[in-house]
Amino acid sequence: MITARKLLTLGTTFFLGILCTAQAIAQSIPAQKQLSTDQLRQDLAYAMDSIRATHPDPSHSMDEVAFNEQEEQMAKDVRGPLDIDQAWRVFAKLNPIMADGHLLIGYSDWVAATKEHLHNGGVLFPFEVVINDAGKLIVTAKLGGGSTPYAGRAISSINGIGADEVTKTLLARMHGDTTVFRSSLLSNRWWFFYWKMYGAPERFDIVIGGSTARLAGSDAEPVYLAKRSVFDKAFSFKKLLGHAALLTVNTFSWADRAKFYAFTGQVFKEIKDEGIDVLIVDVRQNGGGDDDMWMQGILRYIADKPYRWASGYEKKVTPGHVDAGQQVGEIVRGHIDRLIQPQLDDPLHYSGKLYLLVGRQTYSSAVLFSNTVQDFKFGTVAGQGGVVRTAQTGGIQSFTLPNSGLTVTAPRFILTRPSGEAMPIFVEPDVRVTDDPLRPMAAVEEVLRIAGAEAAQQTPRLEAMKRRTLASPSR
Repeated sequence: MITARKLLTLGTTFFLGILCTAQAIAQSIPAQKQLSTDQLRQDLAYAMDSIRATHPDPSHSMDEVAFNEQEEQMAKDVRGPLDIDQAWRVFAKLNPIMADGHLLIGYSDWVAATKEHLHNGGVLFPFEVVINDAGKLIVTAKLGGGSTPYAGRAISSINGIGADEVTKTLLARMHGDTTVFRSSLLSNRWWFFYWKMYGAPERFDIVIGGSTARLAGSDAEPVYLAKRSVFDKAFSFKKLLGHAALLTVNTFSWADRAKFYAFTGQVFKEIKDEGIDVLIVDVRQNGGGDDDMWMQGILRYIADKPYRWASGYEKKVTPGHVDAGQQVGEIVRGHIDRLIQPQLDDPLHYSGKLYLLVGRQTYSSAVLFSNTVQDFKFGTVAGQGGVVRTAQTGGIQSFTLPNSGLTVTAPRFILTRPSGEAMPIFVEPDVRVTDDPLRPMAAVEEVLRIAGAEAAQQTPRLEAMKRRTLASPSR
């Protein structure tokens, strides 16, 4: 029987959007490998076999009938020769049907592919963008985060193709739990997926607000990559008005773990020294990583009671992950009983109000963090709901397709939130707060307003309790 400790050790490491490809190459290379019809069908069959051999319960996220029908139709219709990007354009149509951020066909190392492309003189789409709730493509900044007069304006066409059509085409290949999540994922990586779908021309004709902007492609590092490679962009802390502070944690995946722990230790020392009594932890852009980072880096200073990060699991036994008495292919279900003890004697223990700010990009171990805070009432979860599942998949396995070099990624276990409750299916904050991508601090300001209102309501109650205590005769 698998133990909770072993399951934690084996990996509740989660990665938002493991896209994939070691095969992605610089535009200066004239041609990609051409794949025959037989090779494409072999890759598709291999991908499907890998998913079914790894996932404990595909119906957790997908309509298996629709998935099987799409797979059969794809196997009949796929025709070579296709290059690697063209093959992805075909296979990735399965991603929305699978409807899980940890289940996809993609590229094995999209970050390295992008950096190589830029290093070799390639360029990318020149803007950072967001797809709003109406499905419109809105400019937020220059690629890399620089200011632009086009910020806040809608793009209506790109190189002669309607922006709505481009958005629809790309969303039809995104992975993720819901349409909102897939739109957010596409927004953050627009520059990558546009490149893989339409190429990376040196110049763009972009119609914005009725006028055409003729712009050169950009060689800047996209904001999303910078926030996961530059420490000060991945993590930050600042004091706000009054006795409040904001801790921003954009990832739980960081190679230099000691540096992160030193950073959070200094943060909670400053919180203690400054008398901070309202702490907002912002994980709106946190796609996950290792649970140890939020357990040891954040919750160790906050938890006031024993807790667990999940209550149960459903696991497919796969090669390399076989316990005594188990067989490959077997489905194992179990409970997680181990409790993590609070460190109440830590001189930096924080006993003020905690608000955990979640959003469209909160995923994976960041969702486990949110579940734990909510279920054990360590704080108030605020933000947008209905985007991703509370029961997260994990133990991600990746398989390289033999001909294209594309990758299929699938989880080998499913976790139940600490409370053991199946509902709500999707993350639902305690307090709904609107997240405006063009005004990211607006949500923080709203949480501060809520904190102030709650404090104002609590003060009369505390004063009344104090008066009753003073008026009570001594015994």
